[in-house]
Amino acid sequence: MKKGTFMNEKEWLDYFETINNRKPTEEEIQQAKANGEFISQESKDFFAKSNRLKLVAILFLKGLG
Repeated sequence: MKKGTFMNEKEWLDYFETINNRKPTEEEIQQAKANGEFISQESKDFFAKSNRLKLVAILFLKGLG
């Protein structure tokens, strides 16, 4: 998988199984997570909240101008 390509854990599992014709071990999953090969749901939730906060801040600041 090309660096900079973001997928969630389920997508990564599907990709791994397609390429390797088997399910990954827990160790392989943890290694892939540590290597940033997929974004955990917790990270996705954090970025979604962060983006919403940025939007609110921008709208608020535009209202002051």
